[in-house]
Amino acid sequence: MHQHPGPVDALGEVGIGDVPGQVRERDQQVKPAAVIFAVIGLVHEGPAAGAHLGQQDWLAVAYLAVAVTAAAFVMWYSSVRRLGASRAGLLTGVAPVAAAATGILLGGPDPRPLVWIGIAVVAAGLAVGLRN
Repeated sequence: MHQHPGPVDALGEVGIGDVPGQVRERDQQVKPAAVIFAVIGLVHEGPAAGAHLGQQDWLAVAYLAVAVTAAAFVMWYSSVRRLGASRAGLLTGVAPVAAAATGILLGGPDPRPLVWIGIAVVAAGLAVGLRN
């Protein structure tokens, strides 16, 4: 098996120990998506669009690359390893709850009553699904 030399190897692969199958799976998802979105960006915005990005734009790109992609990758596979695939899959229900909470924290409007009902349904589903 391939051992990653550290948290990031020479090709920029995120490694968490000996996880070649996980890295391969991630590559099969991320690399084609990157190519597709690059082509869409070039066709829609034009090749000079990148030159118009400011410092805050590049900070947002870095945040999305590190916090959202790399951190989520490590957290997901750590959850699968600790909880098992079926129980870790339940945690995807946390995404809409996190989105509502983030919106509130960033000064957005309070969620409407149906959102609160949805959050309650997600919480109940997680409580039932994660119960031993």
